[in-house]
Amino acid sequence: MTLFPFPPFFGRTFPMAQTGTTSAVWSGVALIQADRADIFFQIFPEASEKLYAAYCFALWHHRKQKRRGRGRAFIHHPLTVALIVQQAGGTEEQLIAAFLHDTIEDADANKKTRDQVYNAIKRKFGKDVADLVLALSNADKLDKKLKRQWQLDHYAKAPDKVRLVKSCDTVSKLVDEVFDPSRKPKSIVKLVHFLNAFLAQKDGTNPLAAQLRDEVVARLNLDIATPVPDDGETDDA
Repeated sequence: MTLFPFPPFFGRTFPMAQTGTTSAVWSGVALIQADRADIFFQIFPEASEKLYAAYCFALWHHRKQKRRGRGRAFIHHPLTVALIVQQAGGTEEQLIAAFLHDTIEDADANKKTRDQVYNAIKRKFGKDVADLVLALSNADKLDKKLKRQWQLDHYAKAPDKVRLVKSCDTVSKLVDEVFDPSRKPKSIVKLVHFLNAFLAQKDGTNPLAAQLRDEVVARLNLDIATPVPDDGETDDA
């Protein structure tokens, strides 16, 4: 059984001509999962110095963390989110926020406060980016059993630029399950249901996320028609 559902583009520049397609996402995630040392410039060959600085900021702030599943470097997650934001037509501000979106929420991983990380982002990337990252962060000390409803309420009132990044964040976790399965099937289905509810709040939020969701459901042969009881377990959305 092969590890990747699409052949990775080793040894050559990521195919930027495919912008806006799910095939570009799958190919890019294959590169990320392969843990290429030069992965950032493989995926973002025309990146600005500021975008690279955001990648480095995230790399340092998440250096002590691992992803679920095989225990990959945590940076795989913001890389995947940024890739999907790019393919969804996001701005550079949204790409930077994609790299930084978990840094405030995970401030305690580096014995920092949320305010300290917010202020560091503000100094390096400006107030607009810092506010965008803050808007993408869960409330402090949020009860996991209340997280999904809190997020739906929070993002229903959020501007479109915030919603696009959040939808990319959520669907990236579904894409991860194709490459590195780590959740029970019912947890994946709950995550699909969360994304469905999120996208239903506002038409046209992120058509690419909806398409990726459908491809994940097909690849994993998920039964999403059957309701999943809310047993209090988090779906890690």
